[in-house]
Amino acid sequence: RDGMSSVHGLRLFRQIEICVLRHGSVSGALRRAPPASSGFVRSHRGQHLTPARWLSGSAAQSVQSVALRLNCQVGFIPHPEKAHKGGEDAFFVLTHDAGHGSGCGVADGVGGWAEQGVDSGEYSRALMKEAHRHLEEQLSTSSGTGASTLGALTSAYLKCTMLGSSTACLASLHRDQLETLNLGDSGFLLLRPLLRLPPMKEPGAFQIIHRTTEQAHRFNMPFQLGAHSNDLPEHGDRATFTVEVGDLLIMGTDGLWDNVFEEDILSVLAEFSPAHDPGKAASKLAVAAHRAGLANRATPFSVRAEELGMNFKGGKLDDVTVVVARVDA
Repeated sequence: RDGMSSVHGLRLFRQIEICVLRHGSVSGALRRAPPASSGFVRSHRGQHLTPARWLSGSAAQSVQSVALRLNCQVGFIPHPEKAHKGGEDAFFVLTHDAGHGSGCGVADGVGGWAEQGVDSGEYSRALMKEAHRHLEEQLSTSSGTGASTLGALTSAYLKCTMLGSSTACLASLHRDQLETLNLGDSGFLLLRPLLRLPPMKEPGAFQIIHRTTEQAHRFNMPFQLGAHSNDLPEHGDRATFTVEVGDLLIMGTDGLWDNVFEEDILSVLAEFSPAHDPGKAASKLAVAAHRAGLANRATPFSVRAEELGMNFKGGKLDDVTVVVARVDA
C-alpha cells in the first residue's frame, strides 16, 4: 500500500481492466497484459519524483512521447463593481495543431492598488499578453523542445514596468509533456477520467491527479509579481506532467478557488461530459463561483478565515476566470 509497489499495482490493474474489455476474460487479460510503464511528476520544488500515472479512463499509452494539444475554453465573470473596466483578471489561450505546442494562463491583478488610484487589471493584462507572445514565439521556433513557462513569465515580468501587481499561473503542453508554473493564489487541478467496467460507466467522473498549493506571505496576501514586491517568477511552483488524451486542466484565479470546494467542482463536471464540451464546463464553473461569492454559506475562503479566528461568513465576491483545457490528440 505504500511506495512504488502500490503504484505499479494500480498500473497493472488498469492494464488488466483494459485487456479484460478486449479479450473477454481475466485469464486472457493476464496472458496479454503489457508491462507497467512509468510516469512521474517532476517537481522543481524540492526536486522529488512523485508517481503521476494512476488508474485512468484511456487506453494504455505507449512509453513513447505522443503528440497532443490543449483544447482551451474560458469562463469569465468580472466583479460587478469592476465590470465597467473589464475586471482585474486576465487570461490567454494558445492552441496549435497537435505536436506544435499549446498553452494557457491566468493572472489576477491585486485589488489593493485601487486605494492608490492604480488599476492592477492593466498590469495583469500586460503580463498575460507578454507571456502569450513569448510562448507563441518559442513554440513556433523551438526544435521539438517545447516552451518554458518560467521563460515566458520571466520575459513578461521584465517587460511590465507599470505600477500594479498580479498573481500568475501558466501551462504549456508540448507533445505529452505539460509544464506548469503557479505563483500566488491562482492555480489549477489536473484531472483524469475514471474507468468503470460496464455497466458501471460514469463518463463525467474524474480523479484528481494534481492540485496546486496556494503561495501566500500571510492570509489573503498572495505571492505576486510587480511593483513593491520582492517575489520573482522563479519563486513560483513548477512541475511537469505526462498527460493523456481526455485529461482535463482546470485553471482559475482565486475567484474560483476561494468560493468553490474541490468536491463541488467535481460535482459540476459530473453533471455532463466535459470531454464533449469544455466550454460549457468553464461557463458552469464560473457561474458556480460567482453565485457562491454572493451567497451566505461556507466557502473555502470563509473556512480558512474562521480557522484563523476571523469573523467572516459566506463567499468572497471577486472576478472569476476559469480555463478548462481538454487534452486532445
